[in-house]
Amino acid sequence: MKTFLCLLFLFNLDYSNSVLRLTGTLEPGYGLYSSSVELKVNGKPLAPLIPPPEHITNSLALAYTGVALPAEAVFTYQGCKNDICFMPKTIRWRIAADGTTTELADGFVPTEPPLSPANPGFRTAGGYMNADAFLAFLDDRPAETFQWRGWITILLILAGGILLNLTPCVLPMIPINLAIIGAAGNRRTGILYGSAYALGITAAYGSLGLFSLFTGSIFGALQASPWFNLGIGGLFLLLTLAMLDVLAIDFSRFLPRTSSKTGIFTAFTAGAVGALLAGACVAPIVIAVLLLSSSLYAAGHFYALLLPFVLGLGMGLPWPILGAGVSVLPQPGNWLNYVKKGFAVLLVVFAGYYFYIGFGTLRTNAHPVSAEQTDLADLPKNMPVLLDFWASWCKNCTAMEKTTFQDPRVRERLKGFRVIRIQAEDPSAAETKKLLEKYGITGLPAFVILPASE
Repeated sequence: MKTFLCLLFLFNLDYSNSVLRLTGTLEPGYGLYSSSVELKVNGKPLAPLIPPPEHITNSLALAYTGVALPAEAVFTYQGCKNDICFMPKTIRWRIAADGTTTELADGFVPTEPPLSPANPGFRTAGGYMNADAFLAFLDDRPAETFQWRGWITILLILAGGILLNLTPCVLPMIPINLAIIGAAGNRRTGILYGSAYALGITAAYGSLGLFSLFTGSIFGALQASPWFNLGIGGLFLLLTLAMLDVLAIDFSRFLPRTSSKTGIFTAFTAGAVGALLAGACVAPIVIAVLLLSSSLYAAGHFYALLLPFVLGLGMGLPWPILGAGVSVLPQPGNWLNYVKKGFAVLLVVFAGYYFYIGFGTLRTNAHPVSAEQTDLADLPKNMPVLLDFWASWCKNCTAMEKTTFQDPRVRERLKGFRVIRIQAEDPSAAETKKLLEKYGITGLPAFVILPASE
């Protein structure tokens, strides 16, 4: 058995009893992505008997069968730490006929961020950065952290959920829904059924949120697509027409008007279905919260898991009180027409925002270049240059595209830079390696700011 030592990663390759075993240990805080862990024997990829988890921490244990000796094994992996992806690396072993292994290549010793520029003529930063941290880097100032922003976001969404009950799509339906769940009996029953109805609303929106977050590879990729953002903008325009009574969009007509059964389950189901069919007034807020929670979760803010639940909780808070027969909401009237017009204005703002994001994403993703295609000799003299080093295997690069670079503040600030996106797909390629060494880059994503010259 041959041991491969690489400071942060310790790998063993062992062949015995017709089974090839690859094991490894990692230093605390470091990990591997299973999508970038691959073992080839005699040039053919092997699938392990048990697939590894997506993110590997602490240890690695893979078993392979069907290996004919002698053979040459090639192990490719990508290390990670916190918010930076190290370059993919390869280890080679020769496996003799008797099963002994011999290492054929040296390993890679990752260097911890922050990056160390070779000269003070430029500034560098590496790893995932949210919008605030990236703006601080662009402005050459210390990054500020506002932990209270999460609480403010939660409170605003809770208040927004409560206000959804005052929308023209929800308020007129409240007496009907109270009748459906059978809350017109005694006060105790009304509170119980109203609470079940509120729990159904919370569960419906929370489930939508969890689905969007835990299918992040799909939902996140959609958010990074300009066509998805343009489509959301178009949807908000349709909802605007519905608010102005140009189009009729009202799913609440699919709700039953009476119910022969009453009970907690009936009330819970009615709340969940009613939340999903609330109409054009509620849809834009729900969509906006889902998109916001997905973006925040991708950026590492785990409180984003709570946001769809909080929206449902806010919308459901009045229902136990209403079920008890206490009127806490105003009666429908002409004032709802003004609310509808206010919602129409809000929807136009939403539509404009997503159209802005969509067209901006089209411009941003239009001309990425590889390191081999980049000529840094002819740079603009009157504005600073931002070099954005990325690769398709860099998960944090993808995360920043979905979150940080979609922030309107970042887009506006980048107008003061000449942005050159450099695709460092193969770090061992001559031109790529030259650029990475020049700027002291050891992992992706990485950013270099070259100051404006006279």
